[in-house]
Amino acid sequence: MIKFAAFALGVFLLASCASKKAQSDMKIKASQNISIDSVKVIETIPDKGQIVISIKGVLPNPAYEIQKIETRIDKGKIQIIPHVYHDPNKVVIQLMIPFEKKVVVSGLVKKKKYEIKVANKVYVKKFTLQSK
Repeated sequence: MIKFAAFALGVFLLASCASKKAQSDMKIKASQNISIDSVKVIETIPDKGQIVISIKGVLPNPAYEIQKIETRIDKGKIQIIPHVYHDPNKVVIQLMIPFEKKVVVSGLVKKKKYEIKVANKVYVKKFTLQSK
């Protein structure tokens, strides 16, 4: 009986180590876990067709990080897509982490109306790039 228990424990530990190695090589995409508190246009640069947007929110805990932010402009809609990843191997305290990211959006046309979406939710319904 003792030999069987030792064998079972050995198999469990071996499988556990192999599983941890596989997990350490991957981060899980977790964009749906981001919470956006505010989205504001903080600067306009009409001559360059640019705006700077401030995005504030919280991440569920320190194991989450925003690795990049993608922007798309299509038919008057500015889509901002934060790519958030979760590292399942990090042992962290369960504490929400506030963040602020500034995003430069280029390629805008003066006097055209835009809608700004972050993570598929509309935050600014009508925005027009005006000349100074």
